[in-house]
Amino acid sequence: MSPVVVAINDISFRHSFPNRALASDALHRLIEVYLEIKKPRYTKVDLIYGETLDTQTEIVAGLKLIQLLNGFETPDEKRLLLTILTRLRKPNYEGAAFCTLGQYSRVCASATDGVVISLNSRVEFSGLTISGTLDGQPCVIRNIAEGAHIGQYDGLLGRRLYIRSPKHRLEEYKRSGEDVSVMDLADEEAQALLDRAIAIGEGSNRLYGKLDGLYYVFPITSGNTYHGFRHDSLPQHIQRKIDIAFS
Repeated sequence: MSPVVVAINDISFRHSFPNRALASDALHRLIEVYLEIKKPRYTKVDLIYGETLDTQTEIVAGLKLIQLLNGFETPDEKRLLLTILTRLRKPNYEGAAFCTLGQYSRVCASATDGVVISLNSRVEFSGLTISGTLDGQPCVIRNIAEGAHIGQYDGLLGRRLYIRSPKHRLEEYKRSGEDVSVMDLADEEAQALLDRAIAIGEGSNRLYGKLDGLYYVFPITSGNTYHGFRHDSLPQHIQRKIDIAFS
């Protein structure tokens, strides 16, 4: 499974806000998006890339970005934003730069097959895509400016979604003369286990997990959605691999 490139849109930091409150709100939304996408449940996200940004830039007329950060409520928020702005790894990209609003970014260009996270500093950065050019040709990049956008790119980011199958009930029963496995986890428990589940074997269309000593299988329903059931008779070699992953 190839990782998807996720990058911080540096162009979005080159524009100022009309007031401090709007700037602060946009920065906090950026933190929320960053922290969410960093969670293991987004299985195709390896790193979030970025360019070193100038914290002396005026984020509001007469107010520098670093001054706004210094006014944040907690030191943890300030440290996290400084990491996002100055300490992320640059992508290994040497192609043409992406251009929008007359400004260029190689970091954004590296994410043309992935997604960028934008500071909502202008309406052009507030939607699900950003339009521009790449090497003189029209180019549209996927964009996340707030938490609500993340769900639009669940599949791209490798987010697994659990949907209970009516076939697998709380108790075992027979259908057409065959036993049908149970699914005894609540939906929230199943989703949490699916987030951690592992693939076994090349090209497998199912994932495996373990909870409270019991084994569970999550077959793909379609796309990035899965259903699941408890499996009490998995082969020993598969159990051993699950045991190692969930030890």
